[in-house]
Amino acid sequence: MFMKEYYFVEKEGWVFTVERNDKISIPSSRKEVKFPFEIKSKIVSCPEYTVYYCTTKTERLDSNWIFKDDICVMDNVDKILRKATNMTYVRPSVLAIIEKNNKILMVKSTRGVSKGFWNLPGGFIDYMEKPEDGLKREVKEETNLDVKKMKLFGVYNHKFENPNVNHQYYMYGFVYLCEVENEPRVVDDEIEEIKYFSVEDAIKNTKNEFVKMALQDLKKQNKRIKAVVFDLDNTLIDFMKMKTLASESAISAMKDAGLEIDYQKGLRILKELFKEYGIENQRIFNIFLEKVLGKVDYKILSAGIVSYRKVKESFIEPYPNVIPTLIELIKRGYILGIVSDASRIQAWTRLCGMKLQHFFDFVITLDDTGVMKPDKRVFDTVKRKLNLRGDEIVFVGDDLVKDINGGNKAGFKTVFAKYGHVKTKIGIKHPNKKIKPDYTIKDIKDILDIL
Repeated sequence: MFMKEYYFVEKEGWVFTVERNDKISIPSSRKEVKFPFEIKSKIVSCPEYTVYYCTTKTERLDSNWIFKDDICVMDNVDKILRKATNMTYVRPSVLAIIEKNNKILMVKSTRGVSKGFWNLPGGFIDYMEKPEDGLKREVKEETNLDVKKMKLFGVYNHKFENPNVNHQYYMYGFVYLCEVENEPRVVDDEIEEIKYFSVEDAIKNTKNEFVKMALQDLKKQNKRIKAVVFDLDNTLIDFMKMKTLASESAISAMKDAGLEIDYQKGLRILKELFKEYGIENQRIFNIFLEKVLGKVDYKILSAGIVSYRKVKESFIEPYPNVIPTLIELIKRGYILGIVSDASRIQAWTRLCGMKLQHFFDFVITLDDTGVMKPDKRVFDTVKRKLNLRGDEIVFVGDDLVKDINGGNKAGFKTVFAKYGHVKTKIGIKHPNKKIKPDYTIKDIKDILDIL
């Protein structure tokens, strides 16, 4: 049987119509359209007929043109025109990209066109609802998560097939990067399962073209990165553990050399002096003895320094997976750099001690900038050195204030080295929950998944 064809011709919100069987309809042959037009897409396809969506550059000349918004309330319109008109309305939807440990949260639907498929949390926007409000509502309904912060990532358009009713919907998708509270759980019979996927697996497992396009762009965004810059202490080297062990050894050696002080009291005083004068202070043992004895006893001082240096030199080694990770980053073509608040001689001594001096294209120290992180001038120095924008650089560090907050303000992509952010007996660092990195890693090798 010959399938009937119809042509829905629209121009600036007006539809070209014809009269058929005392009803207003749309042309069923090209001859009924007395002006040039162009077929853009198929909008209805069923066993009885097909409707094509068309546009034209011709001016509206007669009463055959009807304002599209009036069609839904007109009584003398046939079902083909009514159905085709409905199909041409754009449907707005919202979707949330929620990341945790470099993975994307996905939900599996129990009904609708996404039934049985993995999708980003989200859905249609209600009448008079803002996209942001619709996103919060949908995420809460599907995952029980509260969206606390969101940023528009992109707006996507796509034509969706609905084989159950032979319809094709044209939709806009507002996709947001979201920060959430709580842990996700299924709270609605619309969702049967919630799971985190890597970006690659999320793209493979979804049938939603919006999701594929958004996640492909997310993947491409990470590929724009041209340089990876590391903090040194507690990011590449377990500096605080070394500092703690070396300090404990120094106190013991000074006691053996004649210093009369309780061991724990001595450690507590040294810890307080590190906080007051800085973890890198080169006269810290002089200051310690002046506080404890009222003077510097050079025999005791020398015993402490020798013991401290002996432990320090024997301990200098990188975290596990540092070297293979750096090798892989170089293979991928990234520029590698170091930014440290240590002096030039201290930074290079540590790098050479770990045999890492040849891995990096540049090393920026306190001697080069004259200021410490998170001062903006430190990060501006990196951008000038590389001649790159902030969003082309990843900064990896263990200090939320110095590394992450400083990097965020400079426009860098920031990676929080959580493995290095630990409270030690020296007790220098304190977490700041208000500062949010772009990514968090538990092992330096995890950065390979991000990039």
